Amino acid sequence: MSTDITTFASFGLHRDIQSVLDQKRYHKPTQVQTQAIPLLMDGRDVIGCAQTGTGKTAAFALPVLNEMAEFMPTPVPHKPRVLVLVPTRELAQQVGDSFRTYGRKLNVKVAMTFGGVKHSRQVQMLKSGTHVLVSTPGRFLDLHEQGAVKLDLVKYFVLDEADRMLDMGFMPDIEKVLTELPPQRQTALFSATMPPQIAFLAKEIMRNPAEVKVSDGSLIAKNIDQRVMFLENAKKPDLLIDLLKGNNMKKTIIFGRTKLAVDRVAGQLKDAGIKVGVIHGDKRQHERQKIVQQFEAGEVDILFATDVASRGLDIDGISHVINYNIPEDPEDYIHRVGRTARAGKKGIAISFCGRSERKLFSNIERYISLRISVVRSHRHHSPEVEKLNLKGTPKGKNQRSASGTKHRKTHKDRRSAGAKLKGLPEKNKSNSKKKGDEKVSLAQAKRNRKKAKEASKKEQARLNRIKKYYKQ
Repeated sequence: MSTDITTFASFGLHRDIQSVLDQKRYHKPTQVQTQAIPLLMDGRDVIGCAQTGTGKTAAFALPVLNEMAEFMPTPVPHKPRVLVLVPTRELAQQVGDSFRTYGRKLNVKVAMTFGGVKHSRQVQMLKSGTHVLVSTPGRFLDLHEQGAVKLDLVKYFVLDEADRMLDMGFMPDIEKVLTELPPQRQTALFSATMPPQIAFLAKEIMRNPAEVKVSDGSLIAKNIDQRVMFLENAKKPDLLIDLLKGNNMKKTIIFGRTKLAVDRVAGQLKDAGIKVGVIHGDKRQHERQKIVQQFEAGEVDILFATDVASRGLDIDGISHVINYNIPEDPEDYIHRVGRTARAGKKGIAISFCGRSERKLFSNIERYISLRISVVRSHRHHSPEVEKLNLKGTPKGKNQRSASGTKHRKTHKDRRSAGAKLKGLPEKNKSNSKKKGDEKVSLAQAKRNRKKAKEASKKEQARLNRIKKYYKQ
């Protein structure tokens, strides 16, 4: 069926929904939408696995709204018809706004609940009745335990960003929610990756689910042009100002590691005459929403954020993502750069790598099995920083040099490169490090076995909890 679908009009959506899509000039669906929407419209449970930025929100929002479109039920106090669980408040806001946008001609009522906002306001919103509830797991359970929200009328349940839920430790909360849901419901689960725990959970709670997988084998969309600039840490503010002033970089998101660093560097940008908005954990929710709205409207050109915003921000037209600091977790790198090149568009991701971050960057390259192109033309380039930690370069089949050609190091290349790095004769270098390397390898292997054993225990405990609730 999906092979016949080339436009949103091909789905046969309700005229009021199609009218909104036409007004927003949404004509051609993405691959995940092409596959998932017909299945959900047919009443099937769906497991969707696709990269961030591929249009997953519309893939589940449009079929749900379409089902209610002909006869929009009267909102019942405390009893939503649709429950969507997401990992972060930013994503809750984005998903809720999408439901409101697509359903604005249907009189659909949408509520979003998450931390950082007073309970009383959200309780009152639920008391007045809502069709769609989008919530983070923790706040949802708080409201449920207070009796502010009940699940006996839920017909559609969506678990979005399931892998992120797992990473953030939300699975016990989700398990509690699932025990309260009506058995007769339609369920959709969407995730950028599909770890074993998520796959197991999905098959336990869903009825003969259809699987939708949109992936070319890479962790990052190919339409993202990834680049790295090596420099000393002290030069980062100057390089950032050079880039922002010299390249007309509108709609750019910059990611920093800490709140203090983000505030400090943002202050330097403002002093340089650059309009920048800041969001991080110390900002109240209404402040963060206001700044994001200003960024969307073009009132500020640059959004500077900590990883609190790396997921959930779905803003049209983001041209550049800059990693001012290299993230410690490669997964955070993937979700940061995924803020650009969304819905099939192209984008650029630039990483500033300082001396202390060289190993972290090599870990990212190894994780994504790709050599990221090096930009050496800027005035702060440091060859010394670039050459550090050469052992961390990836060896996967996708490895490429900065020129884009496949690169294979010969045994001779590796020996000569190591000798040049230290300025030692190859033979002496090999002999002097041999015993030390063996000791390091044995110690590392022991640590790895210990970590693997601990991870196995945690995974088994999680699976046991899931079986307790769902395995009959």
